[in-house]
Amino acid sequence: MSAALESPLSTAEQLLLMLEECLAVENDTRHDRWRKAMLPLIARIAPRADATFEADRLIGIVNGLGLQAAINPTRANRDRALKVLTQHVAELAER
Repeated sequence: MSAALESPLSTAEQLLLMLEECLAVENDTRHDRWRKAMLPLIARIAPRADATFEADRLIGIVNGLGLQAAINPTRANRDRALKVLTQHVAELAER
């Protein structure tokens, strides 16, 4: 008998679990590509900074602000996200 038939999960639960795993892999892949694309740009504007660390920090900032703006898409949240990102990049360039 196959493992799927012996699973305590329903077919729908198995499908959802598979989709979650696929989405997690896709998300990691996209973040890795995004990070790799940012490294030379960060190195150019802040040559003394640790570009990998700064890319990770920027991804965290964007993810957090983006989630807030997506959950509550007010003008204030969008404006705050733009202000924080603009100021962060400007301060990074001053290092």
